[in-house]
This record gives sequence, structure tokens and C-alpha cells, in this order.
Amino acid sequence: MYHSYRIGIVAPSLGRNGGVRRLIEISNRLHERGHAVILFTDYFGSAMMKIKCQRKKFKDLRQTRKLDVLCIGWPRFKDKRHWIYEAGGARLKLWFMQAYYGREDHRFIRDDSFVKIAFSSCMYEVGKQFGIEPVKAIGGINFDHFYPTGDQRDTMLYRQRRSPYVEDYKNFSIEQVYRDLGYEKIKVLKHYNAINVIRFYNSGKVFVSSEAHFAGWANPIVEAMACRAVVISDWTPAANDLIIPNETGLRYKNIEELKEAILKVMKDHAFRRNIQNNAEKHVKKFDYKYVVDSIEETIKKYL
Repeated sequence: MYHSYRIGIVAPSLGRNGGVRRLIEISNRLHERGHAVILFTDYFGSAMMKIKCQRKKFKDLRQTRKLDVLCIGWPRFKDKRHWIYEAGGARLKLWFMQAYYGREDHRFIRDDSFVKIAFSSCMYEVGKQFGIEPVKAIGGINFDHFYPTGDQRDTMLYRQRRSPYVEDYKNFSIEQVYRDLGYEKIKVLKHYNAINVIRFYNSGKVFVSSEAHFAGWANPIVEAMACRAVVISDWTPAANDLIIPNETGLRYKNIEELKEAILKVMKDHAFRRNIQNNAEKHVKKFDYKYVVDSIEETIKKYL
């Protein structure tokens, strides 16, 4: 017999970033499976996706009672962390390890009252460094939102953060690399909007990514792969689950390697099609179904 649970999920209030979108998607999927889910967040914008479950503000967490499970999606609550410990009388507390910010996360890593679930291999390795063995729930892409439309052109796409995995990253510009190679049709991924971002990934053949060091799971990379844009990524650990060099994408550590990778993808059509086919097949492993399955299995194990 299928058992439903009362689940509270605490999301950050930082806007429409990848971590928020992932928590909303997980909340929706658990709700659709018959669980009574409450999403606690002070961010009420829904431009990126609809929230289907019950939604409350973060301050309501203190008054909420009779939760079976409390899931923390973001540990950085400063002076309000005690609300999490007082909330809901939850029999089980889960921490979704999405990214690592150093000292601010140490309390949750070392807190034995939380069961840890790693949303990427690199976050799993972070847990092992602290002597814990997190549950693996790698994945996170909705194929109803991200799919190839067949509109690819010779537009060059990129997203750039200050990445320590690129040599001389302070003076590094992906857009300038494109221009040096003679490409003038260039688009950058800035603000997230569900409709516009699908058009963005489908408008070009190449997507160059430069990720920050704290990223635990690279949403833009997996989204681009699902739309058949060839991804060229730096060596951020956030891409380790996604990029198999020269099979599902390419990697670079300096400007010269990036230039070589771009030219190889654009000039070798057979190579590009092979990468696109492999990447599209590879990302199928990261459907949200597998993430939610892992969360449900963890709940059943510990309750």
C-alpha cells in the first residue's frame, strides 16, 4: 500500500536561481504523487514555473505542526536558523546538498539530526570529505520544459561567471573569444524566463559555460544539452556528471583550449552531430523522476 507523507520544504528567497527551480520542481512532483507538501519561501514569483503544492512564507515555519518530513534546500538563514530546529515536530529532517559555500554549511554537514541527500557527484564528494555518506539523488531536468525545437542557427551562446577553473579568469571574456574567432552573432544567458530560456538554448549550436566554484549542479549545462546545443565547459566539478570529454561535450582550462574546442565543433559537422546525439541520450538519466524516487526511498528508509 502506498503511504503518503506530510512534507515541508524550505526554499531560499534568492530569486529564480537553479536551486529554487529545483526545489519547486521536487515539491510539485511529490505533490503529484499524493504527498501533502508545503513549500516555505518568501519568494512568491512564479514566472519560471507554477507552484502546485501549498505555499507559505518562511515565518510560518514556526507555527507549522505535525510534519513527517522537513527538507532544507538552503542552510544560509543567518539568525533564523533556530526556526528550522523548532519547526513542525518533524520525525525526519533532510538536507538537500545543492551547493557548498564553506563555513556557512558546516553546521548542517556536521549535524547528525539531518539526513543528507547529494544532488550531484561533487556534492557527494564534499560530504565524504567531512566523513558522511550522503544519499545520491543526482539529476534535475524537466523534459517538458527543455527539448530541441530544430531552430538552431550559427549563434554563439554563453554564460559566464568568475570561475577559478579558468586560467587568468579575471581577464577572461567568452564574448571576446567568440569575436576573436570571427563570430558576431552572440547571445548571453542572463535573466531566467521559462519561455525565453528555451528559445535561447535552441538558437545556437554551441554553449560555452564558465561556472562559479560553489556550484553543485550546473543547470544551464544540462538544459543546453537537452536542447542539443554542444556544451563547452570549464573544469568545474558541477559539470562532472554531465560532460564526458569529446563524448557528451568538451572542456577547457584556458583561452587557447576554448578556441580550439569552438572551432572543432563548428567546422567538424560529423563530430558535432555525434556530440549532440550522445549528450541528448546522456541527459535522459537526469529526469526528475529519479530524483524524487531517491527522496521517497530515503523517507521510507528512515521513517
